[in-house]
Amino acid sequence: MTAQNKVSFLATGSEIVTGEIVNTNSQQMAQILFEHGILCGDHLIVDDELANLSTGLKFLADRHRIVITTGGLGPTTDDRTRDVITAYFNQTLHFNEDSWNRIVKRLTERKRHIAESNRQQAFFPEQASIIPNLNGTADAFYVQHEQQIIIALPGPPNECLPIFKDTILPLLINQTGL
Repeated sequence: MTAQNKVSFLATGSEIVTGEIVNTNSQQMAQILFEHGILCGDHLIVDDELANLSTGLKFLADRHRIVITTGGLGPTTDDRTRDVITAYFNQTLHFNEDSWNRIVKRLTERKRHIAESNRQQAFFPEQASIIPNLNGTADAFYVQHEQQIIIALPGPPNECLPIFKDTILPLLINQTGL
């Protein structure tokens, strides 16, 4: 199947699937893209189970050239988006010292405990372009391989949407064929 030149969305988190919180990120990003003449395709929500994340990502990537994921970049054991994207591109995770330093600085400024689990937020696929998160600890990133682009954004709207507007939207506007 040939991937369509549309942007698709994969919102991750069991709390979204159960209705505990509402996925507003995908709706807002789709509306902004539409206003810029960029077509959107499928919107999918999956829980935190690794197999479901992998299946959801593959489904969207097979159908769309660009997939934007939201959520699953935090410090808990169910935050697996980075792992799924890394496996999808057959890469390995690499520790990013700059990202780790930003995490430590932000947590220290807020007088929060720096748990060992926070370190996982500083691991990225080896070919990822990292986007600093100015409003939280989980940096965003994207990986482009040939024509496929997968973008990983943090879940909280106050973190996700500024990164989307400031960095991802200009990136997508500059993509040919969208």
